[in-house]
Amino acid sequence: MAYSAMKGRTWTRKEDESLCKAYRWVLEDSVRGNCQTNDGVLTRVSKKYLEFYKGTTPVNIRNHESCSSRWKKHLQPSLNKWHQSLLAAASRHESGVNYYDEGKANNNYAAQHEVAASLRLLAEQNALEAKKRKCRHEERAKQIQEEMDDKNMEMNTLNCTRMKIMSRRQLFTFNYTSTMADDEDDVDYGY
Repeated sequence: MAYSAMKGRTWTRKEDESLCKAYRWVLEDSVRGNCQTNDGVLTRVSKKYLEFYKGTTPVNIRNHESCSSRWKKHLQPSLNKWHQSLLAAASRHESGVNYYDEGKANNNYAAQHEVAASLRLLAEQNALEAKKRKCRHEERAKQIQEEMDDKNMEMNTLNCTRMKIMSRRQLFTFNYTSTMADDEDDVDYGY
């Protein structure tokens, strides 16, 4: 039996999902848009599909023909059936509902989603603004601390001669007399 007539290994769910993702990526390409031939689309899909598996083990051996065949014979018909079922379910009306009620419900649904999207955007903007404020506050606090450190260093080193430093040191070391508070510190309270 020739190699071309041999049946390849079964496609896995992950491979099917990757092929669908590649197909969607190619169709949503804003540069090429809908100005693509069927063969061009499938060629780009198979290239993108293989990019998903670049560097994986075991190496994916699916070629352009196998990707094209899988898409045309299995995935596209299944996805078309699913899409038609979805459209049919969406077009059914509840009992007693007319087109006006359905339009009103769709408008309410769209308005709710618009409000939710606006609130999410507002929350993201507030979080970013709070983060920026915190960063500015931390930078300003750091700047103030550096300025205070510089001023303290300047005050400590300004007009300090060796004699003044020695006299300050003597203030704290010589002529120390104990006080009653010092005596009370030696008492053991039995804690």
